[in-house]
Amino acid sequence: MPVNVNYTSKYDLTWSYEPNYVDHNYPVYKNVEQTRFEPTYDYVTAWREEPNMVPVIGSRTVWVDSLRVEKDSIFAWYSSGGDQLVVDRKPVDVPTVVGTEQRGTHSVQYQKRVQTGSRPVSSTVQVKTGTQPGKKYANSTLTIEYKGILPCVQRCYSFEVLAQGWCDDHWSREIARVMKEVDSRIEAQILESPLAQYSLAEKYYCEKDFKEAIKWANKAATQGNAEAQNFLGNRYFVGEGVTKKVSKSVEWHQKAANQGNAWGQYNLARRYYNGEGIIKDFEKAAKLAKQAATQGNAEAQNFLGNRYFAGEGVTKDFSKSVEWYQKAANQGNAWGQYNLGVRYSNGGEGVTKDPVMAAEYFQKSASQGNGNAQAALAVRYRLGVGVTKDLSKAIEWLTKAANQGQANAQYALGDGYYSGVDVTKDHTKAVEWYQKAANQGHANAQNKLGNRYYSGEGVTKNFSKAREWYQKAANQGHVYAQNKLGEMCMNGEGVFFKKHSKAAEWFQKAANQGCERAQNNLETMTSKSKKQSSITCLIS
Repeated sequence: MPVNVNYTSKYDLTWSYEPNYVDHNYPVYKNVEQTRFEPTYDYVTAWREEPNMVPVIGSRTVWVDSLRVEKDSIFAWYSSGGDQLVVDRKPVDVPTVVGTEQRGTHSVQYQKRVQTGSRPVSSTVQVKTGTQPGKKYANSTLTIEYKGILPCVQRCYSFEVLAQGWCDDHWSREIARVMKEVDSRIEAQILESPLAQYSLAEKYYCEKDFKEAIKWANKAATQGNAEAQNFLGNRYFVGEGVTKKVSKSVEWHQKAANQGNAWGQYNLARRYYNGEGIIKDFEKAAKLAKQAATQGNAEAQNFLGNRYFAGEGVTKDFSKSVEWYQKAANQGNAWGQYNLGVRYSNGGEGVTKDPVMAAEYFQKSASQGNGNAQAALAVRYRLGVGVTKDLSKAIEWLTKAANQGQANAQYALGDGYYSGVDVTKDHTKAVEWYQKAANQGHANAQNKLGNRYYSGEGVTKNFSKAREWYQKAANQGHVYAQNKLGEMCMNGEGVFFKKHSKAAEWFQKAANQGCERAQNNLETMTSKSKKQSSITCLIS
């Protein structure tokens, strides 16, 4: 449609119209010349042209829809034709407008009262002599549609419009006027509807306009909209559009939960479980999670399954744990599916061991992007447990898990590239994957990264870096890292001088965990110390 509407709706309105054309007969005018003696007037000249019609020329009556007087011109709009009639004011004086100024088919007479003398003049008078078929008139339906997300808003507005052969410009003005009116109606509905206000908050949040999202969520939440209250709780928890304040988050989640909102109950359960903004309380966490889970909230169902499995806030019950995992999994919850896979993989935890069922649930979860499930599925394809052995699929799923930041998968890929098992050996890539896992606190990866820096495989040899990563792994109780750190202290590698006392301390920690090499190192240090003491005594 060629009409260009010069108005942008606040609420993404669309428009269309259906013209209902009817025939209309236009009056036909004939020009009659006459001479008479009268005061001379300089008449205003007006013009308008329409198909099948003699041009209207002169200073007599014209039929207009509306007329506006401005400084230099008179503007008139016709209900038939939609074109603009311009009446120029050649002298500077203001003309007197005689007659009525009304919409519809009322006449407006206008003339410029500038008397210049008295003399015979020849004037042209238009005389109506009959009618002839002309342009069709249209009694049209203009439809304005709203296709947005606001639930309170009427989706479609229809208006009957008497459009007497309107041109595009006239349609443009009328559509803009109606759209503006509809925008005002929507605005009024929003101000009365908390549900619409919350919908606007979600819209702005999706558009990353957090400030507007918070504004509308506040309006809805203060009027008691539970979804908006939970929404505000989430924003205060992470600090989106507001300053992060966990206690404020708890306050809003509590209000939503008090109204029975399942997400409010679940989020409040998590706050109680983790002790975030409130005193840790496993029993309250489990109680709230059960309220949400009973309403069908899949996240809460999986959460409750975890509580029954661990016996946190409830009596440990593997059967109930599996029951809630199953409910979550049935709704497509990826963590529920993964946890069921783990139960079937282990067996004896509420279900009979079933490798095939385990692989099926890992597959469902992995397909939704769950990194843990992808890593577990990779192991099954590598070993052929519950599925046909397929090393290419094993690497494919392991890589997907690693790319999502799953630390165990990153560590496993590091091992694979270091040893050349299932993939082409590449020490540089091995270091890259060890580094990613180590950055997440993976103790084995930290120890292996220490080994690579110590030996210079895949990276430049660097004792200081090696010691740094051994230290991180050792602090987490990694036995081999503790022993290696002891050896570096004993040999003065990565330190300014040998530190036998520190070496003995690390050897002892590793030896306490049953590390035979650390025990031997400790015995060697003790033996050397005794010999040194004997020599010192002889010298004395």
